[in-house]
Amino acid sequence: MGINRRDFLKKTGAGTALLIGGSGLLEGTAFAASYSRSQEKSDVSFVGSSQSGTRRQMILDVLEPWRSTITAGIQGKTVLIKPNVVTGNQLAATHVDAVRGLIDFIRSISASIPIIVGECSTIEDISFYYMQTGYNSLANEYSGVTLMNLNNTSVIPSVDTQIWNTDFSTTTTIPLSSAFLDNKYYVISICRPKSHNCMVMTGVNKNILMAAPLTAAKSQMHGQIGWVTGQQPDENKCLAYNIYQLANILYREYRPSLSVLDAWEGMEGDGPVSGTSLMQYCAVASQDPLAVDRLCAKLMGFSDTPTD
Repeated sequence: MGINRRDFLKKTGAGTALLIGGSGLLEGTAFAASYSRSQEKSDVSFVGSSQSGTRRQMILDVLEPWRSTITAGIQGKTVLIKPNVVTGNQLAATHVDAVRGLIDFIRSISASIPIIVGECSTIEDISFYYMQTGYNSLANEYSGVTLMNLNNTSVIPSVDTQIWNTDFSTTTTIPLSSAFLDNKYYVISICRPKSHNCMVMTGVNKNILMAAPLTAAKSQMHGQIGWVTGQQPDENKCLAYNIYQLANILYREYRPSLSVLDAWEGMEGDGPVSGTSLMQYCAVASQDPLAVDRLCAKLMGFSDTPTD
């Protein structure tokens, strides 16, 4: 499925003009179970840059309003940075400079807190993708930073959970990385906005929820092992239900501590791997991943309510 959102650039440009050169907190509303319910509001930071700026500085700027929150939150924990490294294609992965900006910010708070950059991707040995995307240099550039394969159960054990089959009446057991279910980690989701062949768009939530299943079980989220294209009967519906199911499991107690959308450059067209570049020059951050993705969807031209 191809999605072209030229309005994304126009909308983003207009929005960032309000905050050029700085960052601030915007009030956004997170999704609720129904529109009749009273909705709690979440703080979201939004920052825009210009072509003369840098992605790395933009990430630093969007994190600044959260300094006291992050400082308190990381105490006694290991920071687990979860980028999106679904492939070695630079445009499809979280850019390494966005991760550098995030590590720079954490190191400005603490020079010694341990930091893991971890991914559980579509291949069992993520080291190849780390090499292709320039991530290997991070461990040399920073002290106390480790690259990790979250699919390696000898390092991080797995836990089992149930997900739906396409009949929506029976379930299958799949293993999840326990990294996303352990409060010793301060989990930060960081990724770029992309179109998606099955889910229309992908952002900070899917970056966590589709990383949680171990590599061999990921396609089971679509309904059956081997399904990934979105072309099978009820495949996309099953994937949507199962992502929601995992969110209900993980987010009750273990949702990401912070979510960062690096929208310096997004992907349109045949995402999440083979799409084309769209420059946006902005970033979003929040403790509420749903609020980040809601703003992301609006910037991409989508609506989350029938009246918008």
